[in-house]
Amino acid sequence: MNIKLKKIVIIFGLLVLIFTIVLLRGKDKSEEKEEEVLISPTPTEVEVVEVKSETGALYISPTEEEILLDYSFGSLRDKCPIETDDFVVDFDYKKLTFVVTTDNEDSFWMWLDENGYIIPVEDFVIEK
Repeated sequence: MNIKLKKIVIIFGLLVLIFTIVLLRGKDKSEEKEEEVLISPTPTEVEVVEVKSETGALYISPTEEEILLDYSFGSLRDKCPIETDDFVVDFDYKKLTFVVTTDNEDSFWMWLDENGYIIPVEDFVIEK
């Protein structure tokens, strides 16, 4: 019985060794394949294509002024609520307007201009 046990242990050891070798060789081959395939995540050439609507409507690109206005509006909205010594600015998501609480309206408009926000006056509700 002792000889049978030795044979089983030797066979089991050989199987584990063969299995380990096969796994390691397969891993090396998969690494080589990954190195062979190099795809750039960014295109090397950019093709400009005119976008046409499927409904037949004309697509009009926004102007640079409209893009700046949207950026300015979103930037101020994301920073709200803003509290200073002279005023408080908050955004009303229901009405899509900025609510400014101040006793000194001029200081708010100066701050808005100094910080480069180009948002129309209609988008503000001034409360005293």
